Amino acid sequence: MSRYQDLHADYTKRWQVEIDHWNDLSNLAQEVHSHFEAYLGIDPGAMVEIHGNNVPVLEIGRLDLNREFVAAAVSDLQRSDRGVEVALRLNFKLATSPLKTVQRVFFFTLAHVGDGFSASVTNQLESIDIPCPPYKTLFDYLLAH
Repeated sequence: MSRYQDLHADYTKRWQVEIDHWNDLSNLAQEVHSHFEAYLGIDPGAMVEIHGNNVPVLEIGRLDLNREFVAAAVSDLQRSDRGVEVALRLNFKLATSPLKTVQRVFFFTLAHVGDGFSASVTNQLESIDIPCPPYKTLFDYLLAH
């Protein structure tokens, strides 16, 4: 092979590793969303009316510059260093008088760690890395904080 062909093959291989890295994290984000739905006992695709709009009971998205939730496709989640930032918003409509809407957002970053993955959760008191999968420890932590 010529030097050009060697370089071309090397760059192709490196680029494929990069593509695989981000695809793995996108797939993991979708998996976390699906498993969190199951963990919470939400029927997949369940909807609730919030402010006149039908939205999923559990949405996936990102945080904007004002730290507000924005629904987004997994492919549009924000990348941070070598991880992907994930926001999950749980939507409730409480049957009280007057009706009350509650929206709770959970935020974490998914990253490759060794041969596996980790979810990094930061709040006002601490930052913790939780190995994934399995997801129960992550979900328990998110609900407790």
